[in-house]
Amino acid sequence: MIENVGDVPEVAASQTGLVGITGSDASIHTGIHTGDVDVTVAAHREQPLPDRGEWEEIAEISLHSPTGILLVSALMTDLEQELPSLAADGPGHYRLRAHARGRASDTYGAQLRSGQPTSIRVIQHTPHGQTAREADILRRRPQRGR
Repeated sequence: MIENVGDVPEVAASQTGLVGITGSDASIHTGIHTGDVDVTVAAHREQPLPDRGEWEEIAEISLHSPTGILLVSALMTDLEQELPSLAADGPGHYRLRAHARGRASDTYGAQLRSGQPTSIRVIQHTPHGQTAREADILRRRPQRGR
């Protein structure tokens, strides 16, 4: 979950399948019910190219930070270590990009069958302009059985 999101239109997580906004929080859906998720964050002042590498899903949404602090937190527990604020330029409008892999491998367990946790990378960057953009899906997870 990303706390301290300002007044922006809500985005249903079902719209991107990965990330959404409700009230003053943005949520990233990890795909597992309970367990560890490997999360990395990076804040950029310019829009980086999408890292399509091994990521199965990539989605972006617009956020506003009225306080200049956007923090990643866990839903029902504390993080092992505090992650840096994603608001690299203080108060203002940002784009949040979430990369994910392993979300569909073991939805009711804590670990993938390979023993690797679900991985999420959160990248925040200052957009060009100050208006919210629509949610973007840059890569969608392949459907199973096709």
